[in-house]
Amino acid sequence: MFSLRYPTGSFSEYRLKDYWGSIVPTNPYVGLDRIDLKVKRRTCILGRSSDVDIQFHNPKISKHHCELQLEITEEGAYHVTLRDLNSTNGTFLNGVRLARGQSVRIYDGDIFSLAERIEDHFSQEDDISFTFSTLLDTTEGE
Repeated sequence: MFSLRYPTGSFSEYRLKDYWGSIVPTNPYVGLDRIDLKVKRRTCILGRSSDVDIQFHNPKISKHHCELQLEITEEGAYHVTLRDLNSTNGTFLNGVRLARGQSVRIYDGDIFSLAERIEDHFSQEDDISFTFSTLLDTTEGE
């Protein structure tokens, strides 16, 4: 089993039953607000293609760039992973580039980015980073 905890913000108890986490852009120029991750869909794919869950119109982003996934172990424990989907320009977790296809566990407060920021050619629109917040208590059994 898992227990839910209240994030900062205004989630109602009803809403907590429907969502397992959220991502918040660290850059207001991305043009998105907080994105809530629904329990009914245990994966969320980010990319440039029209068939992804969160679509970006930025050439630095791969068609299927990365994926967030809610995973449930045989023991009933919950955790969330971030997986690079063989992106061209990389997926970064807390500033460290993931290997192509690599999947890593992420935690409340982690920051992940799509594509590397190149300071010499950096524009505000190119900073596509998110702070991950979980609504699940993932500390049990650790």
